[in-house]
Amino acid sequence: MLAMYWFGNILSDIGGSRRVWPAYVYGALTGAIFSFASYYLLPQLWPGQASYMLGASAGVMAILLAAATLAPDYKLYMLFFGAVSIKYIALAYVVLDLFFLTGTNTGGHLAHIGGALFGWFYIFQLRRGFDMSAGFNRVLDKIKNFFDNKPRQKARVTYRRPTASSDFGALSKTERQRRIDDILDKISKSGYDSLSKEEKEILFKASKD
Repeated sequence: MLAMYWFGNILSDIGGSRRVWPAYVYGALTGAIFSFASYYLLPQLWPGQASYMLGASAGVMAILLAAATLAPDYKLYMLFFGAVSIKYIALAYVVLDLFFLTGTNTGGHLAHIGGALFGWFYIFQLRRGFDMSAGFNRVLDKIKNFFDNKPRQKARVTYRRPTASSDFGALSKTERQRRIDDILDKISKSGYDSLSKEEKEILFKASKD
């Protein structure tokens, strides 16, 4: 739960809050598929072990790897170690799962690996312009709207001075993605605090789309 809190906040701050729950749910499902499939396809990994799955730690691994893939050089301050890039924390988790793969919790470690692979693939696809969270969020929005019985207020027209985020919205899809990639690269190299107010506005607007 601590890992989910820390890395979930990192993913939310940099990638947008609407990308956290899809990573968790899809990552947990991917981990379950890995564990279930391996029981039948790789029985040698399960000598004399019971075939059951418990918990959703694969979803946490998906969030961890997604955050580490999105901002690998983002640093966390750890007791006894000081500032550590989250890419090394993610790598340590994966290595431990591989090391203990043939132990007494084969299914759990395989589920973690499945979740980790999904977390990496999730951000890999996002950088290529395909947002895997879009469909998930559309379903959540429909459910929310179905139960939302509050009367809608009439739209009011207001006029504001154009901002950096509005200029960003006028760009083509390719140009917007290129601008976002430049900002994410800057975060990877110098951290989130190095962004200008304009860049933070653009990142926030992109997370809402």
